[in-house]
Amino acid sequence: MATQGIAAALAPRGRWAEFLQRYLPYLLIAPALILLILVGVIPFAYAIYLSLHNTFFTDVESFAGIANYKDLVSDPRFWGALRVTTIVTVVAIPIQLVMALGLALLFYRGVFGGRVLSPLLLFPSVLAPIVMAIMWKIMLAGNWGILSYWVVERFSLVTGGVFGSPSPAIGTVIAIDIFQWVPFLTLAFYAGLQALPLAPFRAAAVDGASRWQVLRLLTIPMLYPLIAVLFLLRFIDTFKIFDSVFILTRGGPGDSTTTISYYLFRSVFEFWEIGRAAAAAVIVFVLFFVMTSIVYRVFHKRLRLI
Repeated sequence: MATQGIAAALAPRGRWAEFLQRYLPYLLIAPALILLILVGVIPFAYAIYLSLHNTFFTDVESFAGIANYKDLVSDPRFWGALRVTTIVTVVAIPIQLVMALGLALLFYRGVFGGRVLSPLLLFPSVLAPIVMAIMWKIMLAGNWGILSYWVVERFSLVTGGVFGSPSPAIGTVIAIDIFQWVPFLTLAFYAGLQALPLAPFRAAAVDGASRWQVLRLLTIPMLYPLIAVLFLLRFIDTFKIFDSVFILTRGGPGDSTTTISYYLFRSVFEFWEIGRAAAAAVIVFVLFFVMTSIVYRVFHKRLRLI
């Protein structure tokens, strides 16, 4: 009773209580909204402004209208970079999800040494992508890198090095991305498996369901919300891939590994085409927003059916 009396005495009253009740939620989210506007909305609005003007180095000159967009649409390098980014995203993400789910199932079923190996899975993910790319560059360097000498050269997998032709180069970029993020996804799936209820699995065992039926009809459907979240996170991150391309290939050979992020980097810091780069950023944002919305709607519709 005494505690309730003290709480009642300290509770705000009058106009101050009414003010808090009405505006406190807005005050609490105001810092996050202000930060979002400063680092997101204002730079994007300025990018739209730059895309509509002629620029010379860092000077904004005359109004250009949609001229930068017309030049960009007719630029094969832009569409090539978009194609490479799409290939990396479409190939890497399904492989990562399937491999991670398989490894998580092994750990969940009690693989030998699982408790020791599971913490080590964080090692590739905690490293900065640029550090991981440098490590792979050393291992694949020329014919003296450890992987180049003992694997590529010894078994004659590729002639001229993995970065000497388009297909091995883009395959290497995809492989590095898979290597770095499969461990993180494995831990996420492992945690998701441990959180699943046991009653449906016991009922399936009583009914005589096979392991494949349990996986297909119980495990994957119940993990579907987690799969949707991980897919969206990896989709967003893979679409922005830059570090490994910058360190390993510099977009080569030719433009075969030039992703859209590296294309924007070169447009600004090598060719000083700031107006065209801003136009590219706006177009990529629109395309990315449309694709993300489609993916979200597909997953949302699927989740409603479960």
